[in-house]
Amino acid sequence: MDDIDVIRQAFREERVLITVDKDFGEKVYREKYPHRGVVLMRLENEIASSKIEVIRRLHQ
Repeated sequence: MDDIDVIRQAFREERVLITVDKDFGEKVYREKYPHRGVVLMRLENEIASSKIEVIRRLHQ
């Protein structure tokens, strides 16, 4: 799924997008794609297991 499809699906499902990918900010703020919110996370350790752990904690 490309970035635009992710933004569109999140918007349709009324979800806030949480990401470590700065490209989403470009799409929603500069290119004006409609959104419910985008949270850009900057992690000290951006390996996959660290990202998964952060998401697990957010769901608790």
